[in-house]
Amino acid sequence: MALSTNSVIHYTNSLENLVGIIKAQGFRIKYCSENLDITFEHPLSSAFPMVSFCDIPLSEVKIHIDSYGSFGIGLNKFWAKSQALNPVLYLERESSLSAHITKQVGKIMDTLDTLSDGKQPSSADLDLTRDLPILMSYLKNYEGRLVRGTVNSDNYRFYDEREWRYIPTIEELDGAPYVVQGIQYSEDKDGYNSKLADKYLKFRHTDISYIIVDSENDIPEILTTLNEVFEDICTSKDLKILSTKIITKNQIYNDF
Repeated sequence: MALSTNSVIHYTNSLENLVGIIKAQGFRIKYCSENLDITFEHPLSSAFPMVSFCDIPLSEVKIHIDSYGSFGIGLNKFWAKSQALNPVLYLERESSLSAHITKQVGKIMDTLDTLSDGKQPSSADLDLTRDLPILMSYLKNYEGRLVRGTVNSDNYRFYDEREWRYIPTIEELDGAPYVVQGIQYSEDKDGYNSKLADKYLKFRHTDISYIIVDSENDIPEILTTLNEVFEDICTSKDLKILSTKIITKNQIYNDF
């Protein structure tokens, strides 16, 4: 049995969200807050702009559905690679890599203090201040606290999510911040996400490998949406093929 799928799948918690993704032919990019609990005195809370996916085999996805929702859309990995998606790097709290990253974050804090004092830091320190947040946007705890959906756990193993992320480049953000401190983000989530209102990760109908719904009752609305969105840009044969990619949660639980 494969340990990963040949698709990346984005799960969501409502039919409305899934229909919105199909109508937009893309995923709206939003900030997501991460609490990185490694060797810092306190967890480092930051929000990055992203779209998250996983490549968990459907036979193993029940816990993930419980956490993130029973609706989803899968895109093939050729699309994922062409859009520069990458798996996240999971960190064990006490590892030497965690200690090294903590040290580099400390250097950034020192550089920011230097700038606030009106002093000129070295070019190497400025490069680190620019480049390390890019690496950190792909970091996640190996395990930790999660309260989401039906999951409430102090030792949830994020590693089992097999997460892939799309994160836009600084240039693609058109002035929106690449990273936001967690406290600032929690105080104005709508304000920060409004800066990304026109930012989408797009796909074509040929990129779709799965459309996952909660039950058979959801299928008619998905079929109607597929016809409305794609009837002018693909053949009737293509639409029929798309319809065969719809699968229900119960089918996943019972047949995989």
